[in-house]
Amino acid sequence: MGKDTILVIDDDEQIRESLEQYLELLGHKVKSAPDADAAIQHVRHGVDLVLTDQRLAGTSGLELIREIRKLNLRVPFVLMTGFPDMSTVQEARALSVSAFLKKPLDLKDLARRVDVLLGKPDTDRFYGTVLLLSPRLNETLGEKLTWAEIRAYDGPEDLDEALAAIDREKPVAILADVKNPFTLSLLDEYRKRKQNLAAFLVTGDEGDLDVIADALFERKADGAVTLSDTAENIRSHIIDCVKRLEEEKEKQRQIRETLIERCMYARSFQGRRYCMYQGPCAFREGWVVINGVEHQKCAKKPLQFEDWQKVGLCTWPHGELTIEKVHDARREVSAMIKFGKKAIVVDLTSVKELHINLLETLVDLHEELITTHHDGTMSVINLDLQLHAEFLRFSQAQEIRLVL
Repeated sequence: MGKDTILVIDDDEQIRESLEQYLELLGHKVKSAPDADAAIQHVRHGVDLVLTDQRLAGTSGLELIREIRKLNLRVPFVLMTGFPDMSTVQEARALSVSAFLKKPLDLKDLARRVDVLLGKPDTDRFYGTVLLLSPRLNETLGEKLTWAEIRAYDGPEDLDEALAAIDREKPVAILADVKNPFTLSLLDEYRKRKQNLAAFLVTGDEGDLDVIADALFERKADGAVTLSDTAENIRSHIIDCVKRLEEEKEKQRQIRETLIERCMYARSFQGRRYCMYQGPCAFREGWVVINGVEHQKCAKKPLQFEDWQKVGLCTWPHGELTIEKVHDARREVSAMIKFGKKAIVVDLTSVKELHINLLETLVDLHEELITTHHDGTMSVINLDLQLHAEFLRFSQAQEIRLVL
């Protein structure tokens, strides 16, 4: 299959050459034209997509599109402009312009638009940030990574600082200089914390083979590139590493979903799930604890909310029920509400009968919750099955949810 041909029209030579280089790195055949006459000749010979600036020497991008339409040459157009206005947008729509891009261009957005207009699958492209973990890499590889959005970490050689930068930038790939001992320490810590949000690649020269091999096979780096390699080879290898990581994450997600469906303890809860079992996970994915924020450690994410930090989880007192225990539970939940907890969940594992103190406390706390947070919710979990019917009769007027 031949390459798609894209025509770039801009009277600014530097912009024209930059776009030509970028689109060629993405795998396209690119022609360029500085004016309308040259552009029309290229279109007559056949192109698959036209990328034109609005301001051209002696004419405009829209006038050029109009002339090409008169020739009955059907080709998709992308209009670029640094000075957008409503009349330009409306005229572009009337001429069936396929995309409208504002300068300065977002190259990732441009790549996406081009892919869509040419019918290319997203998997053929690279959309994301590459984080370079040393100034040396920025100087050496910057010109070979023009197809991606680049960020460079220039902070101190501190593990927490570097990991915080990775979390902040949210890259899809990380490149680190294998000549720097800090790189290997960071890779070890990255793996120790089981972070796999980005593909971690090491870079070096041909003479660094031993260190690169150690990083790949002993420290589990996702890949390696040499500084002297071509831009296309570097791009291809980074994309392969990112794809493998994404495929592995999708595989793990499907495994977790399968385990959740098989697990007899997983229960639905407000569109998500919680685990009703207190003890070692049957699938050995970690301990499941329905108490405090520890439940977030479960791979099945029991009691997972959009913002789990807004969840307040209280366990009703065990053993002989006393006024002091009831007051302690009430104060605990009141404090949660005061400090911004909007989803209150009360674990009633210990309840053997629906005592009036329990019901009155739930009503009072629910009223306090709604008064403080109008969108607050209160739910109870792990209530003895024999008490469900009685609790449902009580809760009909209270809007307190019983999670089965």
